[in-house]
Amino acid sequence: MVMSESEKGGGGSEAQREAAVLLLGHGSHRSAESSLPVRAAASKLRDDGGFREVRTAFWKEDAHLHHALHTVERPWVYAVPVFTSTGYFTHRIVPRELRASADSLEGYPFRLRILPPVGTRPEMLDLALDRAGDTAARAERREGEGSATDVIVVGHGTRRHPDSGRITRELTRRLDSRWSRGRVTSAFLDEDPSVETALRTLSARRVVILPFFVSRGWHAGTTLPGDLGVEGGRTRFEDRELWYAEPVGTHPELWTVISAMVREAMAGDATAGQVPVENITAGELSTPAARAREDFLRWLARPPAAGRTFLEVRVAPLPDGGFELRHERDGTLDAGVLETRPDPEWAREVAARTDTGAHRPLKTTRDLRRGWRLAPISAQGVWDALGHLYPAAGTHWHLARTGSLSIRTYAEAAGRQTGMFAPVSSLSTEGTATAHRRCCVGRSCLRGVLWPPVGGGAPPPNGTPAADGAGGAVPCPEPCSLLFNAAFEEVRRGSSGQGSSQ
Repeated sequence: MVMSESEKGGGGSEAQREAAVLLLGHGSHRSAESSLPVRAAASKLRDDGGFREVRTAFWKEDAHLHHALHTVERPWVYAVPVFTSTGYFTHRIVPRELRASADSLEGYPFRLRILPPVGTRPEMLDLALDRAGDTAARAERREGEGSATDVIVVGHGTRRHPDSGRITRELTRRLDSRWSRGRVTSAFLDEDPSVETALRTLSARRVVILPFFVSRGWHAGTTLPGDLGVEGGRTRFEDRELWYAEPVGTHPELWTVISAMVREAMAGDATAGQVPVENITAGELSTPAARAREDFLRWLARPPAAGRTFLEVRVAPLPDGGFELRHERDGTLDAGVLETRPDPEWAREVAARTDTGAHRPLKTTRDLRRGWRLAPISAQGVWDALGHLYPAAGTHWHLARTGSLSIRTYAEAAGRQTGMFAPVSSLSTEGTATAHRRCCVGRSCLRGVLWPPVGGGAPPPNGTPAADGAGGAVPCPEPCSLLFNAAFEEVRRGSSGQGSSQ
């Protein structure tokens, strides 16, 4: 059941410890920077915020939005879109993909509340002031303090959704009322005014460009500074000196804004008389991820002497108790040559990049970096670490073992694609197979594809390995966003057969 902000769900006494917090981000196929603020906020909420279960899911990375609830063990969930404004993603994609996630787990007792985007919170003004102030102070140290400093708050904006620009304009107005160094105005990437147009309305010779984005991803980290010609955090525009600030969402206190909004929602739900978590029966608390953890820990409790392998990771018992995790190809190396840490959370960093430093948006590709070792950790720590290394894979492994995994055909999953990706729903069987070869096979994904292609028939083979003794390969129950990227390229190439994809 997917609930809007106006609907009630979850809460009760001790709710901040018993409910799950689910952070939702855009992510990126191209930039590792895109998801970093979301993952950093999740770690802080867990370590310093008192929330026991904090998960992340993304539109363009693992764990994908349509698998978000497959990672959550508690049935009471507060979902926070970590976006700077309302718009297409928060109004359409997030609810649609979370509903798809819930529908694929039909019969399980999730109570989900979707909160407004974090960018709509009034506390974001303080983060914006910090980012602009830090940049202005850096400029003044270099150039001297004697002149004004104006600010341009840059949002994405879109002509297709008026709310997207509205939030940026509201932040700009509030920032202008508190900015003592000069004037503050707005500009956008995808609607008027542009940064160049906004510059011509300002008079100060020194201007701070403040990206109202969550991260230094594709736009704030590449396209915007590239268009401006930013080098070393600064550039020139005619007779102006432009200073480029860090995006507002990268502020290290972003997690406190998220914490405040979740606690506020929980308090309201408790006041409204929702059933406290501790009054739910044990059976009602059993979600697919919780059952998967129990299944996995039973499997782990009976390991062969050399341990077990799950995808590319070897799990072995230690002589003095506990377990170690390492890359299976490092299995014979002396532990002393491997970087060793005991914290399962470190697995997030291990999974983020390849040996060459390349971004890994899909965590089940055969390019997990080597040279690391997690030890000593408990059996629960093994489960937690594998959840970071392979999001949702443990739940899908369990659901496949128990015969309760929901499979979505290519046509069903493609039907949820909208906007520029809508034409992928008309891709031919040949085009789908080509996209599969380019994405699933080309990226060496370790999941076993179960979703039927366009036109029916058997799913395309991957030839991926099983977890040893686990009763089959870790399955892929429906196409992911990377597959649809490849499908979109096939549509553009015309492999759908001119008439069907236009």
